[in-house]
Amino acid sequence: MNSLLEATTARIVCSNIGKGTIRALHTIKHWGLGRPHTMTAYLKIDDPHSHLLVQAIPDLIKRYDIEIQLKPVCYLPSEYYPDVSHWTRNANSHCELLSRMYNVKAVPEFMFFNSVEMDFYLSSLISLASYHETDWVKVSYLFEQYRAGKRCRRRVSTTRYEREKAQREWRDKGHFLTGLIEYDGEIYHGLDRLDHLEERLINLRLSRALPWIRYNQSYSWLKTSRVSQNKEPVTLFFSFGCPYSYIAFKLASRFCESRQVPLILKPVPLMALQDRNISGQKKRYVVQDAAREAFKYEFRFIPRPNLKERDIQPLHNVWGYLYDEKEQQLFVEAAFHTLYVEGTDVTKTAGLKRVLRRSRMDKRAALWPAPLNSPDVWLETNLKELKATPFQEVPVVEHSGIAFFGHDQLGFVDQLIR
Repeated sequence: MNSLLEATTARIVCSNIGKGTIRALHTIKHWGLGRPHTMTAYLKIDDPHSHLLVQAIPDLIKRYDIEIQLKPVCYLPSEYYPDVSHWTRNANSHCELLSRMYNVKAVPEFMFFNSVEMDFYLSSLISLASYHETDWVKVSYLFEQYRAGKRCRRRVSTTRYEREKAQREWRDKGHFLTGLIEYDGEIYHGLDRLDHLEERLINLRLSRALPWIRYNQSYSWLKTSRVSQNKEPVTLFFSFGCPYSYIAFKLASRFCESRQVPLILKPVPLMALQDRNISGQKKRYVVQDAAREAFKYEFRFIPRPNLKERDIQPLHNVWGYLYDEKEQQLFVEAAFHTLYVEGTDVTKTAGLKRVLRRSRMDKRAALWPAPLNSPDVWLETNLKELKATPFQEVPVVEHSGIAFFGHDQLGFVDQLIR
């Protein structure tokens, strides 16, 4: 019952009507009650995403009639980040790509300060957040000093109570991410989600007649069509239970068709990539963000917040009987359509038959041995290949030995195959 209620709530909130209603209520609050459009930036001094975002905030304030308040994050809770080194490796690799795309400065990968110096940096950030209006010039300078590897010039100290208070404000909001902007209950994490925020601010007529910053250029390849001379295949690591993988597959299929390069699909187990106990906040963010991204690319999408490994196991069972790349692509397209467009459960016989019929393999399936056995060998092989990349999550796109994390990173691949 709880799962059904959660799924139904997610569908309502992520639908255009539900999202529009929520935003309309917030608009009435601002215009009717005369409240300013205030946003909150949650930043962590040693977080790569925070260092990129802090360079964009002055431009946002300049272009839109908004206020942005600083809220520092002191540490990452172990229940959200059981392996901090794993998170750091992924964040550094991803932010290095983003810094090159948007011409901003990233944190050096092996930046290290002793505990005393880190305390000064953290105390300085908390001190800057204590003012009624955040001085983003001073905040930007503090982050710039950190990137340069210099000692903190603001030799201030804070009490344990002040640090716990700053951390509690972050946790009470239900956030598990840093380097994000929150505005009226919606989260915009990193530079590559600011286009959603900008579009919302323009619709609210908060623009000061200046051009968009347009901090998502990774889908510019969609506007061009050309045949690539480099015929090396594009490899997509994905999971049937990941909504971002659904978007990544749709985009990768379109990309490889327009560039006329082969696409190799490599599914991996869902539970091998994520925590056993996923927080409700993380589920909520992933579902809402995936819905926003699917709407941007004009893909139909039904949220599935409760998918687990057992819910996609029948699809893994069938995969072992597919040897042709064309068959695999048809099957993946049918599986994603059944899961995220129709919202059908594939653990039931009718749902799996729907996938086989859509992929034109229903007649062949009658000749397969029963019951179908999970091909653990190729699942483990794909997982090992994924873990050999700098990223341990899906979706990951790989070309020419270079891996890119995220569904919206095909712009980097397009630069490689020119």
